[in-house]
Amino acid sequence: MRQFLLLLVLSLSFCSAQKRKASDTFQQGIELTQQADSLITLGKYKEAIMVLNNAIIKTPDNYTAYLLRAQSKYILKDYTGAFQDYKSVLMMNLGKEDNQALAYANLGIGTCYNRAKNYLEAIRYLKAAKAIDSTDTRTYDGLAYSYFSLTQFDDALVELNALLKINPQHKEAYLSRGIAFLFKKQYQSAIADFDRALALDAGYIVAYHNRGKAKKALGDKAGCCQDWHKCYALGMESIEPDLKTVCD
Repeated sequence: MRQFLLLLVLSLSFCSAQKRKASDTFQQGIELTQQADSLITLGKYKEAIMVLNNAIIKTPDNYTAYLLRAQSKYILKDYTGAFQDYKSVLMMNLGKEDNQALAYANLGIGTCYNRAKNYLEAIRYLKAAKAIDSTDTRTYDGLAYSYFSLTQFDDALVELNALLKINPQHKEAYLSRGIAFLFKKQYQSAIADFDRALALDAGYIVAYHNRGKAKKALGDKAGCCQDWHKCYALGMESIEPDLKTVCD
């Protein structure tokens, strides 16, 4: 199962509520935040963090700046720093008009906890994010990953089913649901989901690999080897020992 890396692609729409109460200093903070957002778009995360540091000094309650800085820190693998920035947002006295910021902060904290393998805490925060915004597929992604890591496959399936209702074109969700079925030894259901993932991406190596596993479990050696040879043809050299053992 792929590790769900949930990078938060943020919109500066959060700033709209804050602009209504803007002073000159606050406006400077908003402009710095917009500048940092442009730097993030260019992949200049260190530079963005420096600009956001100044934005936060000028506007300590600028939650958009904290969220963007958390995103940048996460990408740079400063997970502790990202966690602290997300926490700072939750500590602000935000109202209902700021619910989207709260959802992002809870999602970010849950993602950090998943990264730290603290899955129970991840579930707590991801559920909080889902309670605020039930349309964000990343929350279901994160919860499925948490439950999967705890080998709670039925719970993972619940989240993946909900995710796929929101986005039926989510190939990673079909892959993950297929792997959950694989662990539950429901091989036909697993194959059906790997088929769906491959219908969306014919070059999806990991789907071929896992579909081969399911076919092997059903005694379909020819089908298994066909999928694993496809993996090798697509560049998965690590499959070669299995090809020699099972298929040659």
